[in-house]
Order: sequence, then C-alpha cells, then structure tokens
Amino acid sequence: MDIRTRTTLPLLAALCAAAIAALSLLRLAAPVFAAWYAGLPPSLLDRVVDPFVAAVIGLLVGVVGVVVSLALFARARGREISGATGVVAVAVTVVALVLAPGNAIPVAGYTFALTAMGIVIVGTVLLAIRRPLVGIPVAAALVAVGVYATIRLGGEPLLPDVLASLIDEIPQIAVTGAYLVLAAGIVLSAIGDGRGRGAVARWVLAHRVAITVVAASCAAPYAFVRATWLTPWPLFGPGAEVLASTPDVMVIGLSLGFGMLMAGLLTLGLVLPFGERFPRWFAGIGGRAVPVGLPVISAMIVAVLFIAGGAEFLTSVMEGRFAPVGAAAQIEFVVVFPFWLWGPALGLAAWGYAMNRADRATAESDAAERGPVAAPTADAALRSRRLYELELHESREA
Repeated sequence: MDIRTRTTLPLLAALCAAAIAALSLLRLAAPVFAAWYAGLPPSLLDRVVDPFVAAVIGLLVGVVGVVVSLALFARARGREISGATGVVAVAVTVVALVLAPGNAIPVAGYTFALTAMGIVIVGTVLLAIRRPLVGIPVAAALVAVGVYATIRLGGEPLLPDVLASLIDEIPQIAVTGAYLVLAAGIVLSAIGDGRGRGAVARWVLAHRVAITVVAASCAAPYAFVRATWLTPWPLFGPGAEVLASTPDVMVIGLSLGFGMLMAGLLTLGLVLPFGERFPRWFAGIGGRAVPVGLPVISAMIVAVLFIAGGAEFLTSVMEGRFAPVGAAAQIEFVVVFPFWLWGPALGLAAWGYAMNRADRATAESDAAERGPVAAPTADAALRSRRLYELELHESREA
C-alpha cells in the first residue's frame, strides 16, 4: 500500500477508538444512552460481564486504541516502535472484536447481496461500453432476470424492504463498525507496505494460494444450500410449500446465496490475474493495475467482521439458539456457515496478497533501475573484448 493509505489507516483507527471511548463514557454517564445501548445485540463480552464492567473496558480500549493508532501512524512515517506497542496493539484488536455488538452477520449478508448486484450491474455496463456485441446481450439477460423476479416471484418490494431494514440498522451498524474498523485499521497498519518478513509472514507468503482457496471455498456450502431452493428439496429453508407460497422469501434467499458466491469469487481474486489488473473488457480502467489497498482493505474489513461474527455464531450454535442442541445439528450449522474459518483464512489471504504485490513492485523497481545501466555495461564489456582481440591480433602480426 502507498504511503498515503498507510498513514490514513491509523488515523482512521484512532478516530474509531475515540468514538469507542465516547460511547463508553456515555454508557457510564448517561442512563438513557445506556438503556439504548443495552437494546443492541450483546457482544461476546457483554454476555459474560456486567454492563458497567464492559463499558469500563470499552473506555480503556478506546483510550489505549488512540495511543496505539498514533504510534502506528508514526511507524508509517518511518519511526520505530517498541515491541511492547505491538503486544498492546494485538490486545486492543482482540478486545475490540469481543466488544463489537453481535448480530453483524445477517446485516453483512444483505450488504453483500446488494454489493454483488451492484458489481454485476457496473461490470455489465463497462462490458457493454467496451464490447457491445457481448455486453448488450448480457445486459438484456440481466434485465430479463430482474423482470422475472419482479413479476413472477414477487420480488418488487425486495430492494425497498432491504434498504429500509438497513436504514433502520444504521445506529447499530455505526457502533459495530467503529469496533471493526479499529481492529482492521490496526491490523492493516501492522501489515504496512507488505515488506515485513518474519517466520509467520514467510509461511503465509509461501502458502498464500492454498490459504486463499480455502477462504474462497467457505462460500460454497451456503451458496449450494441456497441453490437447492430452486429444487423440490430445499435445504435450510421453510420447505418447498412455503417457498412456493412466499416467493419473496425465495428471492431473498437466492440473493443472499448469490452475494455469498460473489464474495467467494472475489476472494479468489487475491491469487488470480484480475486481482492485480482490471480485466481488459472493463471500459476506462481495463488493463490498469488494481490499487493494492482496494482488495487488501476490503478483504481485511470483511475478515475481522467474519472473525467477530463467526465467534458469536459459534457461541449461539453451541447454546442452541439456531437449532436444538445436538452434535448433528451443530455440525450442520458450523459447516454451512463457516465464518469461523473464512475470517482468519481471508485475513491471511489478504496479508499474503499484500506481500506478493510488494515483492512484485520491488522486483519491477529493481529491474527499472538496472535497465538503463545494463546496456552501457554490456557495450563497455563488448568494446573491451574487441580491443583485447585487436591488440592480440596486432601482436601476432608483429
């Protein structure tokens, strides 16, 4: 990532840490706000400690988070930081994740679905501009699917309803986002320009393809389950009869499955060519290098979301909130919703991508520096050899 991105990230993390400190102060000092905050889905920490204790811990995390973020900002500017600062940064990241309000995964699912649809629409427009003979039929097919979903499946109120529900969740999204962005900002600031090489970093770089494939594969179970809704034997659903009588539920389920599938495909971009250069059929930007920060920051934010949400999801499954407590039911939910694996794997994949791009940039820079020098050096060597041969020939004639 470039210097501007590396200096902006810790400042953003510091801003989120300050917001967390302010929220915690309000929880301690304003009973009305404390009552409102108590109405949010509880965090993992809220489930095991008193609200007052959780607020005090949140205040400490906010204050220390500001200090750590400013230290990472100084590091991005070229200053050295102590090893103790790194340890504190890890602690702040972990506590921020367990302090984040729960129920983030469902909101993220709808966001992924809308984002996936937006990516498909924008990609189709760019394709139609660059290659009309291909793009226009694709656009027509998408319009046909949209019309079918609207008329035959009752999907007309889907988008307004989803947007309305997301708007209602904005306060919770903002609070949860502060904790997640703080955690992601610290991790991204630690990654920096991707040139750090410890033992763990070298292992991640060496196995980044396998790690990325594992992360992308985590989307397959959920996408497959939602695809079964198109058959007479739907899995993890209300039943074929209910789906037939409530087509809007089917549209929502298929949209969520599509969003998850797109997330898996985008994850593969961390090791495929389209993750380093925009496809050439993208009008305007085709063939250009993808900014390193775009996939790395996006993937890391989703990774910390999945780590926090996955831990909460595992806890809820074990408590029997989604299904009767039992090994079979719990294993099914853990396999179909593998956020517990997807989060860490996606974070490591993003780290490996950043290091790989840094190595490529270093190699290209070294090649560019050697280029202008290599030619004169070769010419000088050739001239020296010819002079030597000429002198040898003259000495023989003499």
